[in-house]
Amino acid sequence: MKQVNIFISVLFIGFIIACKLNPQASSGFSPEVFEEFYDKFYSDSTFQLSRIIFPLPGYNSDIDQIPDDFAENTGIKKEKEYYWKKEEWQFIKTANVNDTLIAKKLIKSDTLVIEELIIPNSGFQIERKFKMLDDKKWYLVYYFYQNI
Repeated sequence: MKQVNIFISVLFIGFIIACKLNPQASSGFSPEVFEEFYDKFYSDSTFQLSRIIFPLPGYNSDIDQIPDDFAENTGIKKEKEYYWKKEEWQFIKTANVNDTLIAKKLIKSDTLVIEELIIPNSGFQIERKFKMLDDKKWYLVYYFYQNI
């Protein structure tokens, strides 16, 4: 009986050491690959909605273009910080990589990716921030839209 307890203890200690050396083994899954997420995010509207944290902070220049008196009478808040709502969300796509009018840039780290889309000298700019959260999946966490 004592040998069985020693054997179980050795197995348990080995398992703990293995989990410390390979944290992915203890979580049960590896982090999502950003490129795979990115392709699916822009091609599947249901998936896109599931990977946005609402209300989504950002900026919407269309709100700034509403006349002040109309905004006041309809209860629209014209603030620089804008929150996109799930019920008003429209499926978004990224720029075509072959489009020479739009300058596209991805700034990447292990847990944050910033996508910038700009049409130079036009007043058009989009910035999206994607973040890997604790569940090891990517989410859109910020959306800046300017078209002036």
